[in-house]
Amino acid sequence: MDGSIEPSHGNSPHVYTKENEAFCILAGDFEFINGDQKFHAGPGDFIYIPKGARYGFRNAGSEPARLLVFYTPAGPDSFFLKNGQEEGAAIPLTREFYETVADQMAAHNIVVLPSDGDWA
Repeated sequence: MDGSIEPSHGNSPHVYTKENEAFCILAGDFEFINGDQKFHAGPGDFIYIPKGARYGFRNAGSEPARLLVFYTPAGPDSFFLKNGQEEGAAIPLTREFYETVADQMAAHNIVVLPSDGDWA
């Protein structure tokens, strides 16, 4: 998937139970969490998240950022397509959004986890 992420937006800490996920940063500055650690990633960086790992990301810059998202095996992408995340959609990926689609997330092997206090 090709994603454009608005400043301060991203996703809540979560885990995929059956899929690995990877990101290729095309533009912008992202902050990632991986377990209990945080790190920044920028253009050209590639991040691999194995299934079962707690992680999240957000645009840490002041401009829209862009990344490519890969799932192996494929499948979770259908969750985003079913929930208005197609090209041009303006739905921010916030904890509130995830709470409204929790049942659908479970059907796609996605488990939202508690925040660490300063992570949306």
